[in-house]
Amino acid sequence: MYHKVAATLNWCLPECDPEGPTSLPGRHIWDGLRTCADAGSKAAPLLSDPSWWEAALHGPVLKIQRALGREVRWQARQEWLARATFKQKARLHMHGGWGSGAALARCPTEVALRLPDEAVRVALCERLGIALCRPGRCGLRFLRSGRQCREHRRCGDHVHCCKGTAGARTRFRHNPLAEEFGRILSSAGRFVELELRDPTMGPHARLDIVEFASAVGGPAAYDVSVVTALRKDRRFVEHCARAPGYASRNRHDHKLSTQYANRLPGARLFPLVVEVGGRWHSSVPPLLRQLAREHVRHAFHPSEASGLGPVGLVVSRWMARLSAALIRGNAAVHRRAGYTPPGPMTADPSPGDPLAHLVPEGDSAYELLVS
Repeated sequence: MYHKVAATLNWCLPECDPEGPTSLPGRHIWDGLRTCADAGSKAAPLLSDPSWWEAALHGPVLKIQRALGREVRWQARQEWLARATFKQKARLHMHGGWGSGAALARCPTEVALRLPDEAVRVALCERLGIALCRPGRCGLRFLRSGRQCREHRRCGDHVHCCKGTAGARTRFRHNPLAEEFGRILSSAGRFVELELRDPTMGPHARLDIVEFASAVGGPAAYDVSVVTALRKDRRFVEHCARAPGYASRNRHDHKLSTQYANRLPGARLFPLVVEVGGRWHSSVPPLLRQLAREHVRHAFHPSEASGLGPVGLVVSRWMARLSAALIRGNAAVHRRAGYTPPGPMTADPSPGDPLAHLVPEGDSAYELLVS
């Protein structure tokens, strides 16, 4: 099909042999066209129409542009994953998924979404695999024992699992996320309190958010956790590389089966687990959608809340606020760790062709991301 059209137009993709293009962009386009045709897409007949190809030479064309672009991106992602290391795959999955980096792509129309330059720089460096500190050992002291940590910094990834940053992680990252979830529950009409003991979860259980019985729901308990996929344990990193969201699922199951295993029968526990990059556990999106529907019913007239539009807007706003709290918390943890800043920034080596990683400095960094 492709060669027939190419012969008609006297035009072909670069470096094309009888089996198809050999260059990377050409191969992606070739695979995308073949997939569209094999899937029986409505736009598949257009691929054998020379006039369609003539229009494609001069700019985007209708009906197939979006499907073709999606397929080309998917092919490029699969080829990258085939060459990437376990650490690079785990980093990609940790910074992907529902709600990851939502604050970076949303216009900061409220104070909670305005991120300082340092927070944006740290978020970009962590996503691109750029070292945030010089090589060496940690050197931080543990809060309780006073011992000094001698683990390697691992380009800054160690701060998210070091005992020396436990206090900073709780104060600057965990607590703001719990407070934000408390506001979300309150806006949905739930009666909640932060940091209370809940006898239904265990004799000495202290939960981040406790919901009391009301006409809307409850009683229930919510526990917030932030985990990282880039631990020192190589086997754990390999599991996270093979299964996206493995770190959050592992912590979610641990809370239900081990940490709060002695909770009373019928007691409702909702672990709110998020990975450092912003990937939330699969149980969080349905919970937020349910709370958004309750919020819409309380805030709007029933005739205005019949559609899904208001619910989607509320979920999008909540998702961005949670993402902003997490990004600010990650930056605060790095700041409190006090690692020696690196020299000229170098990106994590790409498994394929080198990529130009640009990390703008100053106020322009955030403006470029939301424009």
